[in-house]
Amino acid sequence: MGSWGRAAAIGLFVSSAPVGQLGLPARDGQGPVEQLTTDTPEFCHHLLKRLEQAEQAHPSSPTVLALSDEGRMMCDHGEVRRGVHRLRRALRMVMEAQGKE
Repeated sequence: MGSWGRAAAIGLFVSSAPVGQLGLPARDGQGPVEQLTTDTPEFCHHLLKRLEQAEQAHPSSPTVLALSDEGRMMCDHGEVRRGVHRLRRALRMVMEAQGKE
């Protein structure tokens, strides 16, 4: 099988997993824990909550506020991937300012 054939086979294997969530084993062994892993409206809300919690502990810069506002608006208007990108950048900036990575 050529490299394109292998890539297509891998793509089919990966794409057969449920979109949006990945079941991971729980640490206490009581079954899978669902975790959002894709660019979905639910993931936007998850990032917004994390960002709000992080901002409470550390005042945000104007850049972080602008990114979070843009991300929220984009998610609300259906531009989920671009919104998630901005929210992730804002969260990363807040975490770096707090010394967490």
